[in-house]
Amino acid sequence: MKYCLLSLSILLAGCTTAQFAPSSAGAKTMTGQMRYAGAKRTFVGDFTARVSATEFQLDVSKGPGVALLSVHESNGTLARFEGGNRAWQGNPQHFIPGQLRSWLALHDVFLDRPRPDVRASRTDSLINAEFLPTHERFTFQINR
Repeated sequence: MKYCLLSLSILLAGCTTAQFAPSSAGAKTMTGQMRYAGAKRTFVGDFTARVSATEFQLDVSKGPGVALLSVHESNGTLARFEGGNRAWQGNPQHFIPGQLRSWLALHDVFLDRPRPDVRASRTDSLINAEFLPTHERFTFQINR
């Protein structure tokens, strides 16, 4: 038993957890309300997005203190999703669970980068995005 615990502690000491880089000083922060409509659910919530060319963080809540979900991507090599009693973290260049592809692609939508799978429009205070393969729709009303 003693050797088993020693082996386990040595094994765990070699493990590292991937870390997100600190937020870029040039990142833009946006807040407002959002609406999501998918095949199985629709919801409305408050959002905070922090966006730069290499970093993306989107937090959605339902009133103060009730987090619905969080999406974080760093340098295109590390992404994390938490919400709906589920969590996923990994390298999006290798694998993204199907249900999360649209959420991670919102980084491009917020940066106004064209994507062939998204029909997007934007004004100073509104971003609309429809993901053509999944028919998911996102509307972000940005506070000014």
